[in-house]
Amino acid sequence: DEEKARSNVIDFDDLMVDLRRTVRSGWNHARAVLVDEYQDLNPVQLDIVRGLQAGGARVFAVGDDAQAIYGFRGATVRGMHEFGLTFPAARVMHLERNYRSSTEVVALSRSVMEQSPFKKRMRAVRPASGHVPSLHTFARPGDEVRFLSGLVATGLWSRSEHAVLCRTNRAMRAFEAHMLLTPGAPPYTIIGADRITTTPGARVMRDLLRLLAARYCDEGMADAPVLADYETSDAERPFGLI
Repeated sequence: DEEKARSNVIDFDDLMVDLRRTVRSGWNHARAVLVDEYQDLNPVQLDIVRGLQAGGARVFAVGDDAQAIYGFRGATVRGMHEFGLTFPAARVMHLERNYRSSTEVVALSRSVMEQSPFKKRMRAVRPASGHVPSLHTFARPGDEVRFLSGLVATGLWSRSEHAVLCRTNRAMRAFEAHMLLTPGAPPYTIIGADRITTTPGARVMRDLLRLLAARYCDEGMADAPVLADYETSDAERPFGLI
């Protein structure tokens, strides 16, 4: 905080805390507030919404408690579960019709949700497709890779008809690591993110190995690469592996 003050900068958390302080001080020029992904709000953001509503703003919120994924950032689904208590005059509408997926996919999703704390009564609008999906669980990522390799080996589908979807880069990298280490794993193409061999850590290791190799080769160090200060951030964007 002292360094930020000296540099005259603030971060995202500071923006949220400062906005809450401003709202609590009585400032409110908002007539309406739209909140998307309400289940991912943290306590500070919830305080801001409550403060704006108390100052006269109308609140419209959309969310799904079963899709809460930002607990590591302080978000809690409690705010969504208590929406009716926080805003007693609010009208709550349950969106239970699925327009995207087939009847078979919705039925499978519903059976999974019944085993979780989040009870949903989803029903499909689209007719049955005739393709019934199956659900498999795996204790370890390596088991999943071997299962996928077995599917490809059957030859029932071409490689282009297989896809593995991951929510984050980190999950994909763990899966790809097992693909690289599993004998007989099928070839694949990553869409939407870098391969594990091009990540910052892998590039640093590659250059270190080149430096060591150059030290003992006849050509000496003339063509050895210089270690770069690689960016090490890990963007959490979704992508797939085929």
